[in-house]
Amino acid sequence: KIQTVWRVWHKYLQDNSEWMTVTWICATMIQSHWRSYHVRRQKLDKLVTHVQRHVRGVLVRRTLKWHNAAVRIQKRMMGILTRMKLKRLHQAATHMQRWVRGHLARRNYDRLYEYKVGLILVMQRYTRVWLAKNRALAKRAEREEVRLLNKATTDLQRMFRGWKGRNKAAEKYQAAQEAKREYKAATLLQSAWRGRMAKRRVDGIREQRLQEMEKASTFLRKVWLGAQTKKQYQQLQADFKKAEGTIIVIQRYMRGCLCRLRLWREAVKEEENNWAAIEIQRHWRGYSGRVKWENTLEQVWRREMAAALIQRNLRGWVARVKVSRTRRKIARDQFEKARRRFFAAQKIQARARGILARKAITYRLVRARRAATCIQRIHRGGTVRVAMWKQVREQRSHVMQAAMRGYLVRKRRRLLLEKVVIIQGAYRRWLKMPRARRLINLHERHTRKVNATKIQRAIRAFLGFRKVSKIKATVAASGK
Repeated sequence: KIQTVWRVWHKYLQDNSEWMTVTWICATMIQSHWRSYHVRRQKLDKLVTHVQRHVRGVLVRRTLKWHNAAVRIQKRMMGILTRMKLKRLHQAATHMQRWVRGHLARRNYDRLYEYKVGLILVMQRYTRVWLAKNRALAKRAEREEVRLLNKATTDLQRMFRGWKGRNKAAEKYQAAQEAKREYKAATLLQSAWRGRMAKRRVDGIREQRLQEMEKASTFLRKVWLGAQTKKQYQQLQADFKKAEGTIIVIQRYMRGCLCRLRLWREAVKEEENNWAAIEIQRHWRGYSGRVKWENTLEQVWRREMAAALIQRNLRGWVARVKVSRTRRKIARDQFEKARRRFFAAQKIQARARGILARKAITYRLVRARRAATCIQRIHRGGTVRVAMWKQVREQRSHVMQAAMRGYLVRKRRRLLLEKVVIIQGAYRRWLKMPRARRLINLHERHTRKVNATKIQRAIRAFLGFRKVSKIKATVAASGK
């Protein structure tokens, strides 16, 4: 069933190959036109967006420039007027304040002295308690940090040693497994090759024996068949002389039958040729009609698709123009409202900023001085602590590096001694071995090497032949 479906599908593809090619070409052309239009449209949108961004930037920067200029002028004028007014008020109030402040200062000085001395004593007491607590907490944190670092160092060393031991054990186990697999594979290859060669020798001997037996039996059969054939031929000659008239009648009927059979076959062949011509004409007329109908349908479809594409692009352009105009109108309205709000806020800000600036300048100066002092103190303390902690880390890293390097040197020395001991043992065993045994081992090693070379050559030839066969099959399939 699968083969039937595939054959029908293959026949359909062969019959409609031209229509499918035309359809594919048309689809490719439509895709290329649409993609080119889409790319051009994106470029135009990007250029328009770039121009709008620059124009809006210029407008906003110009508006901000005018606003900043107006704010500066208002600030200067309000400052001048305020300073003149404050100067007059200050001169008038200075005389009054001088007398009143002198009396109040002398009266409040005594009260303030007692109050401030008490506050200073309380602040000193609490400050000293706070400093003592901070020192105790710092020492406790330092001890805890030292303990955690020691514990972390110990854990790192333990984990590193365990990891190295596991890696070494895994490598040795992997090497042993690899050697075992190689030995087993070589053994299997050798046994398979030897069995194959033995089978070839046995099959050759058996084939030779069978050929000899077949030759003898053929000779006997030839002699016996010759005698039997000669006997039958003599009998047929005698029978033919007796039944010559009957044979002539049989020949006449046989010749008539053969003549009628030849005429019947010629008639059947002519009928099949006529039927085949009619079928070919029917298929060709059907194919021509389908191609003509498909071409007509393709032209109608292309016109409809082109019209639909043009309509869609035109409607999209009109919609984008309308949306762009609407957005620009909304943006202009919003900008005008924002401009009015901005001008109204300028007047309010100009009057409020002068009051707030003069009011907050003193407080900000005091606060800035205190903040700068605190920042400097914290920064200097942090710098000192960072330098001290950096020095401590460098010392600890040096200690860890020294310990690790000592461990690695000792490990390399131990491994080197083990390898030297193994080499010495192997060499001593070789020296103790008799010369005959050495020659036998050398010959066995040479034999194993030659056998392995033969096996490798045969396997490579087999793999090459298989690869060439695959390539030929692939080429043949692609050619079909």
